[in-house]
Amino acid sequence: MFKLLKQLFVKKHQADSMFPRNRFEHVDWEQELTDAARRLVNDDGHYDEQGKTVELELSEGAHNILLYFASGDEAQCMEILQNLNAWDNQVQASLEKEAQSPIPRAYQEIGYNRQSWKKVRQFHVWIVNCEEKPYSIHYVADHVNNEFVIYLAQENGVWQAFWDSKLQKSISK
Repeated sequence: MFKLLKQLFVKKHQADSMFPRNRFEHVDWEQELTDAARRLVNDDGHYDEQGKTVELELSEGAHNILLYFASGDEAQCMEILQNLNAWDNQVQASLEKEAQSPIPRAYQEIGYNRQSWKKVRQFHVWIVNCEEKPYSIHYVADHVNNEFVIYLAQENGVWQAFWDSKLQKSISK
């Protein structure tokens, strides 16, 4: 009972925050992968029973993420999903820092104020792509037409997240 109340409190608190942390802390990834709607996708991106890529549409509890991976690579995807909360926390902290930075003059001139500047920095995870290398996590904006990608690579057996596709700028720095 206490665990359920704690989860409800965490969800309410996160809903109040513009840059929520620990959104994926309580997600049971094994259960999500088991319960998700699975579709096979071919090389042209069409649904096909002979496709080599698996598309999973995760539940609302996992924030409706779309997950793509090559057939047989589910274990590697699980490793990535288990790191998602920590990476998302780092991304949200970076977005919050950006939102608190001074508003550039060009944006002030077109009407941005502090509240609207914060709103355009709200993003959520949309796609986790474990099919094409480097693997990636796609974020999409909540209030504007914008998105960005963080890239993933394994170094010495540990998954790391980067801001750039050349894997030079770690998100943890």
